[in-house]
Amino acid sequence: MKVGIVGIGRVGSELAFGFLFNQQVDCIALNDIDRSKMTGELEDLEQASHIMKRKVKFTADFEGCDFVFICAGYARKKILGGAFESDEDLFKKNLPIVSMIFEWLRINAGVNPAGIYIVTNPPEMLTEQF
Repeated sequence: MKVGIVGIGRVGSELAFGFLFNQQVDCIALNDIDRSKMTGELEDLEQASHIMKRKVKFTADFEGCDFVFICAGYARKKILGGAFESDEDLFKKNLPIVSMIFEWLRINAGVNPAGIYIVTNPPEMLTEQF
């Protein structure tokens, strides 16, 4: 099975490492706007797969992915008084990012929209848009 992850921050990198434990996953496609971070995470994943004696292919090609997880976007931040941003505020910031990624996956990579999972916060509100 081939899975893709867009956004290799805290959540995306943990998800990628988690897939190393799934014996059905034999290919992981990765993409992130921060290429140096993605390269570092890719090196860590490759080393972990060798230690685990897993033959997992890593690629930037999302074509043929069975599932894609969108983890890209702004993280929830603390605001004045120690409270956190509201879902509505985070939604407004992350909707353009997720929309662009969703359309790229659907049109350019040919990923079936039913196989795209939005992990970016707030996932419930973002998922309702697609």
